[in-house]
Amino acid sequence: MKQAKILLSVLFVLILCLLGTNIVFAQGVSLRAVSTVNEGMGGTATGTPTDTIGAINWNCATLSAFDTSDMSMGSGIIIANAKVESSFNGMEGSTRSDTGAVPAPYMGFRMKDPKRPFTYGFGLFAIGGAQINYPGDNSNPILNDLYGVGRTSSKVEAFQMVPTLSMKITDRLSFGVAPTVMMGRLIAEPLFFGPADNSGHWAKGAGTRYIWGAGYQIGLYYQGENHFNYGISYKSEQFSEKFPYNVNLDGENYEALFRLRFPQIISMGVSYDGFEDTIIGVDVRWFDYKTTAGFQHYGLNPDGSIKGLGWDSIWAVCVGAQRKISDRFTVRCGYSFNQNPISEEVVVWNIPCPLVMQHSLHMGATFTLFDNWKFNIAYAHVFKNEIAGKNPKWTPYDTDNYVRSIASAEALSFGINREF
Repeated sequence: MKQAKILLSVLFVLILCLLGTNIVFAQGVSLRAVSTVNEGMGGTATGTPTDTIGAINWNCATLSAFDTSDMSMGSGIIIANAKVESSFNGMEGSTRSDTGAVPAPYMGFRMKDPKRPFTYGFGLFAIGGAQINYPGDNSNPILNDLYGVGRTSSKVEAFQMVPTLSMKITDRLSFGVAPTVMMGRLIAEPLFFGPADNSGHWAKGAGTRYIWGAGYQIGLYYQGENHFNYGISYKSEQFSEKFPYNVNLDGENYEALFRLRFPQIISMGVSYDGFEDTIIGVDVRWFDYKTTAGFQHYGLNPDGSIKGLGWDSIWAVCVGAQRKISDRFTVRCGYSFNQNPISEEVVVWNIPCPLVMQHSLHMGATFTLFDNWKFNIAYAHVFKNEIAGKNPKWTPYDTDNYVRSIASAEALSFGINREF
C-alpha cells in the first residue's frame, strides 16, 4: 500500500513536469532515447532489455526478461543548437535559435508476479518534439519581414502514457501488448498551418491547446539458447484529433485546424550476452513519416496555409553495450544513426522544425548506492548536420538563392531507480 502511494505521488509530479517540457533531440520528431539508461545505450532496447522505460517504449515484451519489480524516474537536460542561413539577391545572413536548456523528465515502474507468467508496467514520458526560436533578422533574407517570414518560433510536444502487460508464453518466448495514450501540443508563429491574409502573410499569434490521441504497441521477445536474444515490436500511428487554432486575420476571428500525427514505428533488435557481465545489442527501426498526416505533403493550399512538412520515411540504427564492472558500478556506451527525413526540396517548409541531425554518440553509468537504490547518469553528443535547398518564391527572381538549416545538440540525463 505504501509503495502504491509513492508511485501515485511520483506520477502526479511527473505529469506536472511533462506539461512544461520541450524536446529537440530526435530521429525525425521521435526521441532517440526515453530514459537515462536507454540514453547510455544509444536508444538500443528492442532485443536488449536493460531498463524498464526503454523496454516499455521500444518493446513491451522485454519486460518479462527482468526478475524483479522496479521503479524509475529521472530527466534529461537537452541543449539544442540550431541556425538558419539564407541568400537572396546578393543579401546573405545567418541567425541562431535561442532555446536554452530544456528538461525531458520520465517515470515508470514494472511489477513482477513471481507466481504467474505476467509482468505489468507503466510508463509516462516524452516521446518526441522540437523547439525553435529565431528572432527577426533584416540581414537574413528568410527572417526578413519583406522577403521572408520574419521572426519565427515553434514548439512541438508529444508525450505518452503506456500501461503494459508482458507474458511469458514459454520459458524463452514472451509476448507484450500496450495501449498508448498520447497528448501533444503544436505552436507556431507565424501560424504556417493557417491561411494567409490578403497581403500574403500568416497570423502572428494563435491560441491552441493540448490534443489527445491513442494507439497501441505489440512485441515479441525470444531468449535464444546460444546467448543471442531477439526482439521485434510494432507501434501504431497515434490517431489523434486535429490541432485547433483561434485566429484573427483581416479583422475576422475563426478556428483553423491542422492534423499532425505521430508515425507508426517498426523496431527489430538482437543482443548477445555470452560475455561475462556484458550485453551488446543492435536495433534497426523504420519510421513511416511518408504516409502520416501532417508529414506526407508539402507546399501551399489555395488559402496560403501549408499542406504539410513533406518528410520522407526513414531507417535508424542503434548500437549499445553495457558492462557490469562490479556489484556497484555499471558502464554503457552507444551510437545512433538515422536517415534525414528532410530533403533539399522541403528545407524552406521546415525552418520551424529543422530536425536534420543524424549521428550521435552516447555514454552512461549506474552507481548502486544502498538498499538496491541506483543512480544513473548519461551523456550524448548529437553531431552537427546541415541541409540546403531553394525557396520556390525567390527562384523566379534569383536562381542562386538558398536556405540552409544547421543543427546539433548535447544532452545530459540523470535518474534513480529502485528494485524490490
